[in-house]
Amino acid sequence: MMNFFRLIFDVELENRWLPLDIVDEVGEVIPPNSFTKGIPFGLPKIEKLKVVLDPEVIGNPVHFAMTPWQVPIVDSALAKIIEDFEADAIQRIPVTVLPDKENYEILNIVSKLNCLDYDRTTIQYYEEYAPPGKIGKIRSLTNIHLISRSAENHHIFRLADYTLIIVVSEVLKLALEEKRFTGMRFDTL
Repeated sequence: MMNFFRLIFDVELENRWLPLDIVDEVGEVIPPNSFTKGIPFGLPKIEKLKVVLDPEVIGNPVHFAMTPWQVPIVDSALAKIIEDFEADAIQRIPVTVLPDKENYEILNIVSKLNCLDYDRTTIQYYEEYAPPGKIGKIRSLTNIHLISRSAENHHIFRLADYTLIIVVSEVLKLALEEKRFTGMRFDTL
């Protein structure tokens, strides 16, 4: 049986930068859910997207970061390792981290799996005062458990019913840790 982990941004890491928004070449903000739904982002003829950093946070580059809306911004070397494990599960979108940091990418995880163990996971649903279209949908998950056999042979994916969660296999986790990439934290599922 494979072990799985939630991949998250290590917000407790000191002196690290904080990506805020993703913008196109004219400075228009790209809706963040374009990269968190588990579907490919349709790139119109855009030379390169840009990532705006939080001006209130003076920090150093890290290999893995997330915007407040859970969009992974990663070093190209980190993205390459993930691609080597499961190329069909991701879309690599080159970005410039403003003002001028190259070799970074949006890591759009396009693989979604139905593997959430509803019986053992604590699930909060949207109720009557929810935004339109949200009533009855998952609002948050804690104490997350997966049905491992449903995720066998997968190394990175989003949960189908709650795509803000990114899951990685233990094998991929170990490969990323071996390279000592910064900015990541792994929580056991």
